[in-house]
Amino acid sequence: MRMALFFMQNKGVFFDRDGIINKDFGYVSSIEQVEFIDPIFDICAAYQKQDYLLFIVTNQSGIGRGYYTENKFIELMTWMLNEFRKQGIEFSDYLWAPYFKDSDCDKYRKNSYFRKPSPGMISKLITEYDINPAASVMIGDQHSDMLAARLGRIEERILVSKDVCPSFDNFTHNYKTLNDFYKDKFLMADEDALG
Repeated sequence: MRMALFFMQNKGVFFDRDGIINKDFGYVSSIEQVEFIDPIFDICAAYQKQDYLLFIVTNQSGIGRGYYTENKFIELMTWMLNEFRKQGIEFSDYLWAPYFKDSDCDKYRKNSYFRKPSPGMISKLITEYDINPAASVMIGDQHSDMLAARLGRIEERILVSKDVCPSFDNFTHNYKTLNDFYKDKFLMADEDALG
């Protein structure tokens, strides 16, 4: 298993969606509800410049709850990714878990390995894109994001949250805001490089 990890060549950044890429107003499902979180475009561009592949892994129980359809979700994601594309940012892929254990729809009524905190979405992308998890990053705002990343063997796990349980240790770094993370990770690094 260690030999397999050694030969994985690509590094990736796995982003949660609601609460990291866009503000989480609860079951965001339309363009009118999308408010991108500053400085998400700068963060993605910085990682892309460092040759990371960019991914989104998002639980979408609103589908299983019947609040919106998978087609509606895909339409919104297509629009969102196009907004990034306008800034020269290309996501390699995105995955979603539409499941809800009490769903009225049999298709979505299950506890799926693909729903965070299980690592299914991350593991699938690692395999399909030849990602080295030891050189990769997860950025999320929920403890479930961090646990999924740890179970998926992602080395760097960034929790962006003001509310952190003291006994929770699945993240490697914690920031109160995405802007705090950006300043620390990229702006201060640039200043250090300049001397």
